[in-house]
Amino acid sequence: MSNGETKGSSNPLTAFKEVVTAGLGIVIIGATLFLMWPSLTKSPPDTGSAQGVFAILGGWGGVVLGYYFGRLPSEKAADKASQAADSARKEKDKAEKDKINVLAGSINQLDNTEKSLKAKREKLKELRPAERVAADTLENVIKEIDAEITEISTEKQKLQEMAK
Repeated sequence: MSNGETKGSSNPLTAFKEVVTAGLGIVIIGATLFLMWPSLTKSPPDTGSAQGVFAILGGWGGVVLGYYFGRLPSEKAADKASQAADSARKEKDKAEKDKINVLAGSINQLDNTEKSLKAKREKLKELRPAERVAADTLENVIKEIDAEITEISTEKQKLQEMAK
């Protein structure tokens, strides 16, 4: 057996099963041919006897031939399907890791922006302008910063939910 062998074929029990199955197959096909040969080689051929032998052993011979000719393609197809499933699983895992990395990077970036905005807000609050117009402008800027911080917090929560 070469590349087409199954993963469990190194098992001694599997090897024994293959040997027994092959032996039975050879015996059944050999018996069918042995019993049909004399009646087909007579002059004229005794087709009645050949039909009788074939009626008895033909089904068994068909099963043996069907098993051996159908087994290898199905094993190869099963191996290919298994490899495709493994590949798909690996791609899915990689995609999930990539998604988590992107989300973690986005959350990190939002954290840094939020910290920066909070620091700017605190600096603006510490300023006490002398004029009322400057104070109103300052309050508006602080409100805008607060709104951005709220948006960032909401976005971070969404990203954290996606990462779960």
